[in-house]
Amino acid sequence: MRETGNIETIRATYAAFNRGDIAGVLKNMDETIVFTTPGSAAVPMAGTRRGLEEVRRFFEDLERRMEFAVFEVRELLAQGNRVVALVHYEGRDKKTGRGFTADSAMLWTLGNGKALRFQEYTDTEALAAAARPNETQALGAS
Repeated sequence: MRETGNIETIRATYAAFNRGDIAGVLKNMDETIVFTTPGSAAVPMAGTRRGLEEVRRFFEDLERRMEFAVFEVRELLAQGNRVVALVHYEGRDKKTGRGFTADSAMLWTLGNGKALRFQEYTDTEALAAAARPNETQALGAS
């Protein structure tokens, strides 16, 4: 039964994200959440955020930087207090105009009905390539 509830919490979180409802996303997270997205400094959204305020800023920055044409949760798998979301997304980096496509596994750890930890596993090179300025953009910056 706990697994079904955890899946519903994560399903509601993604539904809120797809509506652009950051408050709805955050209401499913514990105030001590540790939220990690992978990648080097070349991936604009990479890093670990701690607490709801840092995670809120992540989603605001994400909205300013990236535009998603597709964000589809293809499957949710649960065991105990963990849920894995298999996600496909496509979009573009608003700063460079370059597109990206990625498949991702997103691991959520829950407690008391709220997300305590989030860890994404994805093709960070696809995101880094979209974020890199092309030669013309790089020359214009100097």
